[in-house]
Amino acid sequence: GVVDGKVVVLGKARGSKASRSMVFEEIEKAGGIDFTRPVWVAYSGLSDKIGRKYIADSLAIAADGGLIESPDALELPLTLVGAVIGTHVGPDGVAFAFFARK
Repeated sequence: GVVDGKVVVLGKARGSKASRSMVFEEIEKAGGIDFTRPVWVAYSGLSDKIGRKYIADSLAIAADGGLIESPDALELPLTLVGAVIGTHVGPDGVAFAFFARK
């Protein structure tokens, strides 16, 4: 999120279910995602398997909840986090960033 003009971590969660729940809560608090602007998903570790599963599961939940038309409606980019963040997070971490609707 952004607090006083600075990008801050909104929260941390362990496990896919807990992290998705936290992310969806933050999306709701923000008033939704502005899909006309970039949405960013990143992972830490040697494999993007966890990040890809996180995206697939999240899109399915978003479609079930009526937030998007279908899981195939969006293609979210997936990138590797840098060494500094990856070192602090450890392997199999997932980061998610978005712009809120105005």
